[in-house]
Amino acid sequence: MTQRQLGELISWAHSMVSRWEAGTNRPPVEAIEAMDAAFEAEGKLISFGFRAAMADNNRRKGTVETKPSMRDEDDEMERRRLLQFAAGVGAMGAFGADDAIRKLLDLTMEPRSLDDWHLACADHLHAVRTRPPTQAHRDLLVDLATLQRQLSLGGPDTAELYRVVAVLASYEGSVLTRLADSGAAIRWYRTAKSAADASGDLDLRARVRAHEAGHSLYGLRDPGTVLALCEKAERIAGTSPSIGLVMTRRIKAHALARLGRHEEALAELRRFLELAHRDLPTIEGWWDGIGRLHLTESQVHAAAGRTE
Repeated sequence: MTQRQLGELISWAHSMVSRWEAGTNRPPVEAIEAMDAAFEAEGKLISFGFRAAMADNNRRKGTVETKPSMRDEDDEMERRRLLQFAAGVGAMGAFGADDAIRKLLDLTMEPRSLDDWHLACADHLHAVRTRPPTQAHRDLLVDLATLQRQLSLGGPDTAELYRVVAVLASYEGSVLTRLADSGAAIRWYRTAKSAADASGDLDLRARVRAHEAGHSLYGLRDPGTVLALCEKAERIAGTSPSIGLVMTRRIKAHALARLGRHEEALAELRRFLELAHRDLPTIEGWWDGIGRLHLTESQVHAAAGRTE
């Protein structure tokens, strides 16, 4: 496919496509979204865009990614494109019009506050628990793309925004697991881990890996790989009581039981229960206190043939 053909496919000037290919500047989030939709990538390109942006930030440590004039040119081009699109969507139905208007507003509004992003995390968690996975997946991608754009602007809240990326990308990984899209789920968990690492939050790094390991038990990966994920999370968490460590020990007990290593599973179960009864905080979506203790106990004992 030529640069001009790609530009026509995603309604973008081929001169801008040429700049992206040459590395003069990075495609803006809207272009990545357009390519993701055009190639029916189901969020894969958005996920890759996140990881590339985080790698750039790690290398450059806060330097500006593109020249302001280029960013302004990208934004102005996108505004024009969306205005033209929004003006002609009458025959396309409300969904197309609403999406165009939302994107246009995103280009002109101030970045969201951290409070807004924390509220978004709570909203998405509720959606993951109560709505069809296809709807939760679609809504998560919208906010993840918006979040990527805000991160590209830089600023003092970058570390906290990385925490939000880690949370939302973990939710996306869990939703894609429910949708049986294993490859995409693994890629989004990779994004979640990269964001958690970039945030510098040690417990979040362990929590994200335990979250991935827990959802991997449900067909995403084999028990041996799940155990390896748990051991990596355990090394990150260390020995001090934490949410990341208690989550990891719970999943590790399950993985050992599924591998038929019952004595080790029972020993890990005891370590998990001892830690779970400590005075640990509840973190919605990650650890709900003693709610899962009995389930873990029953499953590990049942796998070992102990029903009493």
